[in-house]
Amino acid sequence: MQRIGERRLLLCGLFAAFVLTGCETTPNEGRIGQVEVVRVVGALSELNANQQVEEQLEVYEKEIRESRLIKMGCVIPDPAAYDGMRHWNRLVILPSRGIAKDKDVVRIQKLDNGALGDKVFGFSGLENKLPPEAFHEYTYTSGKTVFRALKCAFDASGVPGTVELGWRVPPFELDFSKAERARHRQFTDEDFSSGRVGEGVCALRDVFGDVYHQPSWLFKVPPEETIQKGDVVELRLGEVERGGGAGKVSQMVRKIGKREDFAAGVRTAVFCK
Repeated sequence: MQRIGERRLLLCGLFAAFVLTGCETTPNEGRIGQVEVVRVVGALSELNANQQVEEQLEVYEKEIRESRLIKMGCVIPDPAAYDGMRHWNRLVILPSRGIAKDKDVVRIQKLDNGALGDKVFGFSGLENKLPPEAFHEYTYTSGKTVFRALKCAFDASGVPGTVELGWRVPPFELDFSKAERARHRQFTDEDFSSGRVGEGVCALRDVFGDVYHQPSWLFKVPPEETIQKGDVVELRLGEVERGGGAGKVSQMVRKIGKREDFAAGVRTAVFCK
């Protein structure tokens, strides 16, 4: 089912490229739309928990834009874990762009960077000579292809001597995360403590009439209104969550029902428009 959804999302993207209008698109800021409430947010920390680039990492903006802040990791074999291993993932700063690439094995060292000391490490060289036993071999249940992942070899300080490089942290992740934080700061502590911050989603249909995407919005609830999960509310839409612009947060206009009032037969989603 996930692959079908991905194909339909790609299909809608192709249609958009040819200026066809078969797929519904995310409503623009300022439009009136309806959403289903998926949660009432109680604190700012709840909103910032899943951002791609956390606020602490803004000090490495230069390194991010120079493609020098790289995701890295190794694995800890564990028969009880999914795929038989647990993952140790952190970030490393390369001294220059291109000195190492994805899948390279490198040595790392601790940096004197305060609270980020356990998250961001320094680069101390390439490691090209590792024995086969340094890698964990595994297969997926449905396949016979054997994959390899570098095992973690922790030293006395709890840092693995070598790690495998992944992808760089792309600048757009930083830009989107900074925009989200700016948007979230439009809510006050009183908004959160009074239950006046909601998150709502609605469904967009593809050319087949099926749901292919569910964007979400954060919104302010008027003082005279109360909401709970499952309510359907009308909003003056602001910037969509996980969007690239700070924009404005959405404003609730009115409550128009419950989810079950809008779900009939196979229609199990609240449509945006």
